[in-house]
Amino acid sequence: MKNIHVDVKAYKGTYADIGYQQGRYLKHTPLVRYHYNERLKRSLAKFDVPLEDVKKLYQLYVPGLWEEMKGLAEGLEWQFQDVLQEFSGYQASKVRSGCSGLMANGMYIRNYDYLPSTYEGRFLFIKPVDGPGTAGFAQRIIGRSDAMNEYGLSLGYHFVHRIKPKPGIVCSNLLRIVLETCRTTAEAVRLLQELPHRHSFNYSMMDASGEGAVVEASPRGTAVRPAGEVACTNHFNVPSMQQENRHLMGNSREREFRIRSIDWNRETAYSAFARFNHDTDFIYSNDYEHWSGTIHTAQYLPAEKKIYVGIGGNRYPVLLPFAGWLNEEPLRITKIRGSVDTDMPFSFEW
Repeated sequence: MKNIHVDVKAYKGTYADIGYQQGRYLKHTPLVRYHYNERLKRSLAKFDVPLEDVKKLYQLYVPGLWEEMKGLAEGLEWQFQDVLQEFSGYQASKVRSGCSGLMANGMYIRNYDYLPSTYEGRFLFIKPVDGPGTAGFAQRIIGRSDAMNEYGLSLGYHFVHRIKPKPGIVCSNLLRIVLETCRTTAEAVRLLQELPHRHSFNYSMMDASGEGAVVEASPRGTAVRPAGEVACTNHFNVPSMQQENRHLMGNSREREFRIRSIDWNRETAYSAFARFNHDTDFIYSNDYEHWSGTIHTAQYLPAEKKIYVGIGGNRYPVLLPFAGWLNEEPLRITKIRGSVDTDMPFSFEW
């Protein structure tokens, strides 16, 4: 059993300011000094990120994130091309994970199941002067694994496969682009159908009105599940997308079945969180060695702009008051502590 913590950080200012502040903080951390410096060497050997293609895409959809990457380069004291190579999310390297999601009774709940050595251990509150506020778990520095924006839109990704990738944006950066540009589930669905996808993932979401959706996306096309979907795991369900599925989907289908079998309208916010986070309902996983152990559980309440988080399993949820922070209330939480049933190293502690 390993005790870990997630740092909670808050940044306000221009996008460039936010990038710079993060870069200055991260520059001497193990996350950058060891993990990302080594990743950069490997990615430079595998492929080149086309500067003009990435610039056109980001300036078309989210020019603020282009400025954030410039600020990040300055803060890290990296060449801008190296920041694009490692953090733009364009033509990135292999990814694999589990992850289970629920969209029901005004709650969006997600387990982040993945390999510890890639976990960044950062939860970020961000409010640019010329963009929406967002709150969520950082992934690949500027991306997010799951998050909420100031309009209540909440979403996360679910790995399906990495076979036959094409030029496009990776899951964590796609989430950030959606959070920066959309207010509702309907807008997020349309944008995810328009953006280029590097790999095959599901994207689950819920907005402040309680409308949920799942977009099934691959480099070869996208599909939207029928309205009323409550569960999302790691396979495609729409008939036109099922040829994309891996052959071994037993665990994914079992978790989906378990989520569907529960009457979520009878659950309180706490009991629903516990069903995902405790090791009694077969949704939580400790299979870290196979890239699918639960590292965090996040419960987003879009109408209230509240977020409850647990690090590892069998935790009591910690409240992160996003609405209060947006209204200038001080953020009093600096770390979220938990434990995971593994001795594998995390990227932020190397």
